[in-house]
Amino acid sequence: DDPFWEAVDLWYGATGDIEWYDPSQVTTRDGALVITMDHISTTQSKITPGSTAPFTIAENHNLEYRSGMLQSWNKFCFTTGYIEVAVTFPGPDENTEGYWPGAWTMGNLARPGYPATTDGMWPYTYDSCDVGTFPNQTYADKSGPPAALRTDRGRSRACSCPGSDHPGPDVTRGRGAPEIDIFEAEKDKAREGHVVSQSAQFAPFTHDYLYNNGTGNWVNFDETRSRANDYRGSAVQQSVSALTRVPSDMFQGSGANFKTFGFEYWSDPNNRQDGYINWQVDGRQSHGMWAPAVGPDQGADGTGVGQRIIPEEPMSIVLNLGISPNWQQILPQTMMFPSEMKVDYVRVYQRKGQTNTGCNPPNYPTADYIKNHLEAYMGALLFLSCWMLDVGCGVEELVADVVFL
Repeated sequence: DDPFWEAVDLWYGATGDIEWYDPSQVTTRDGALVITMDHISTTQSKITPGSTAPFTIAENHNLEYRSGMLQSWNKFCFTTGYIEVAVTFPGPDENTEGYWPGAWTMGNLARPGYPATTDGMWPYTYDSCDVGTFPNQTYADKSGPPAALRTDRGRSRACSCPGSDHPGPDVTRGRGAPEIDIFEAEKDKAREGHVVSQSAQFAPFTHDYLYNNGTGNWVNFDETRSRANDYRGSAVQQSVSALTRVPSDMFQGSGANFKTFGFEYWSDPNNRQDGYINWQVDGRQSHGMWAPAVGPDQGADGTGVGQRIIPEEPMSIVLNLGISPNWQQILPQTMMFPSEMKVDYVRVYQRKGQTNTGCNPPNYPTADYIKNHLEAYMGALLFLSCWMLDVGCGVEELVADVVFL
C-alpha cells in the first residue's frame, strides 16, 4: 500500500458525476502523476499510455466516462500550513468546457465519496452550542429565527449529550469535516479562457449565505485576474470563494506547462480571531479571508449562528478529474479524449515548531470514531439515513513533499 495515497473505485454520486472513478486511470509517467479520463467514444486503444479505452457502458458501471481520484484520507493529513500543487489541465485549449479538475482538502472525519460519513459532518467547522446545531437552523420548538435555513443538523455538536456518539476528545468540542479547495477549474462564463474557483466551505450558514467582505475580512489581491465568486452557497454549504484566470499554456493540447496553485491557512483554538486563509495561482496571491469573514449572524434578520472557525481539523488531500453537469455545461466538441490532468508534485509546509501532519492528533482525534463506524467509511453506497439513524507568514519548513516518479 502507498503510505500517502489511495486511488478510489467508486461513483461520486453526491455531486451528480457522470464518470466512474477507476484506480486504473491513475498512473505515473515521466516523473508526474497522470489522471486519465476516457469516454466510450474512443475506439482505439492506448492513444495515451494511461488510457483504458475502449470499453462499453456495461463494462463501466453504466457510465460513459471513466476517470480517477486520488485521496490521502486517513493516511496523510495536516493541520495548518501551506499546500501547493503543480498541475496541467486537460483539454485542447483554455476554452474547453466540461471537465471538472480539482485539488482540495477535507477534514478526516469525512471520507470523500462516502455519503454516510459526510452527511451532517461536512462542511461543519463550528464550536458553539446554539441554533446553528439544530436541524434547519431552527429552535428546538422548530420556530424561527427569521432567516432559518434548510440544512442537516451537525452530527458532532459542541453540546452533545454525555455518552453520545462523538469523536472526542470530549462531547463539549464541536467537530466536523470542513473543506478548503486548492482549485476547481472551469470555463470562464463571462469571457474567453479558464478560471479556477478557490473556496472554503462552512456550516452552519448566515442569511443569504452572506459573508463579511469588508476591509480586514476578505481581500482580492489582484483585481486584474481575480473576482469574487457570485456563488455563495446552497442547501448544503456556505462558500467564501473567488474566481481567478489561469494561464493559457497549461492545457493538454496547448503547452501542457505545469502551473502552481495553493493556499496557506492558520488556525489557533486559543486565538480563533487570528485565523486566515490565503490562496495563490501561478505564484501570485489571488484572494484571502480572515476569521471575521465568517463571524456571527446575530442581527434582526440573521440566522442566529455564531462564529464559524477557520478549520482546526486534520485535513486530508484529494486530487481528481471529474465531470458533472452540476459543475458546468458539457460541450464535447470542445473536449478531447483521452484527456489528462498531470500533477508534478504536492508539497505541504508548516511553521517551525508547529509540525502537525497526523490524521489522529490528540486534540482532534479521528481513529477511534472511524474504527467504530467502519461500515460507513468502507461503504461508498451507504447513506446516513440507512446507516446511523437506525441506531501568509512564517511558513518555513517543508514537512511533506510528494514528487511523482
